[in-house]
Amino acid sequence: MNIQTPHSRNSDPESSHLAGDAITKSGKRQRQIDLVVGLVQGNPNKTSAELAKVSGYDRAMIARRLPDAEGIYLKRAKIRICTENKTMAQTWVMT
Repeated sequence: MNIQTPHSRNSDPESSHLAGDAITKSGKRQRQIDLVVGLVQGNPNKTSAELAKVSGYDRAMIARRLPDAEGIYLKRAKIRICTENKTMAQTWVMT
């Protein structure tokens, strides 16, 4: 897959751009996207924190990769109170 989402904002420091380039070029970003898509497929309507809880993976990594897969494999579902963080959060489902 050709990742179309930017890995960092224009206003981010140069180090963020360098790290984003490296993770994309190495293929690690795509592997993480594939992993997160599989998590959502097996656990639909969950937040990033809930996906992290059931999988044992880092919540921040999951939260970064969900938007990368949006529109291709995933779509946003309901916003509701997350059972892990007790805050309003986005849930995700397969497209």
